[in-house]
Amino acid sequence: IDYVRLDKNVDQGAPINLSREFGMAFRAMHFAGTSGNVYYAMTDHDLRRVDLGAKSVSAPLISQVESYVMYGDDTIAFIATRESKKIAGLYRDATEIPVRTLAAGEPLWVDVAEYFSDTYYAIGSRTHVDIFKDPIKTTKLVRPYATLSLPYEIAWLNFSDNGRMLVAGSGRSFINYDLETS
Repeated sequence: IDYVRLDKNVDQGAPINLSREFGMAFRAMHFAGTSGNVYYAMTDHDLRRVDLGAKSVSAPLISQVESYVMYGDDTIAFIATRESKKIAGLYRDATEIPVRTLAAGEPLWVDVAEYFSDTYYAIGSRTHVDIFKDPIKTTKLVRPYATLSLPYEIAWLNFSDNGRMLVAGSGRSFINYDLETS
């Protein structure tokens, strides 16, 4: 897979093939910021920051990553597998924050959002979703802000664009949690 940047706002701006420009096999590439020059992407199982303007690719920011989700320019929710364990965590300000560790075979989904200046982080596994409030501000997570038990195995979870609602679902079934009204 090649990732190509197209800029409709630049008259003479030809498409740029980022994969060829850096000579790397990227996957799961996402924009960071609004410049169109900074991205996050996976190479093998490492998450890196790619800066087209500076023509640079960072050293691995997070290693052994299975998947990740971006929020804003600098907050990343990720799932990594290390030493036969799955780690659900956050990455911000060059700091990796593990939130939960589970057995390697567990299916996991994560998402992150902000709502009224608080960061909310959701972890879903099988029929269970935990929501944590401000996991970045604390070093010890005692218990989740909210816990949802579902009558089915989830296949996805997402916060709404404004961060207020969390929706987890599978097939035709879903559950919605409102952070404001609980």
